[in-house]
Amino acid sequence: MSITNSPVKKYPIIGACGLECGLCNRYYTVGPSRCPGCCGEDFFSKHPTCSIITCCVKKKGLEVCAECLEFPCHKFKKEEDYIDQEPKNFSYPPYRKIIPNLNLIKNYGLEKFVKL
Repeated sequence: MSITNSPVKKYPIIGACGLECGLCNRYYTVGPSRCPGCCGEDFFSKHPTCSIITCCVKKKGLEVCAECLEFPCHKFKKEEDYIDQEPKNFSYPPYRKIIPNLNLIKNYGLEKFVKL
């Protein structure tokens, strides 16, 4: 798979890590601060060193980690750790749902998850 400035995932609105990018205001922002979503257009110029993208998308050619036979791997914390380590003023609550989202995708498939 060639990684360029063009999108490489079918659903950039769903992060390889399980984040729902479409719930973030920056996904809908117009201008240079707009986030293209996970592996969306120009993602790699804005986020060149995401270890989850490197493993999941670049090396394995997967859409999300839930599709990996090794999920959950050492890159993920325990579900409760995501909640415990979240900053008190964190404005992006979907961070809490990384593991539950990936488990839903693993159990029901990405297509069904996207339609939820």
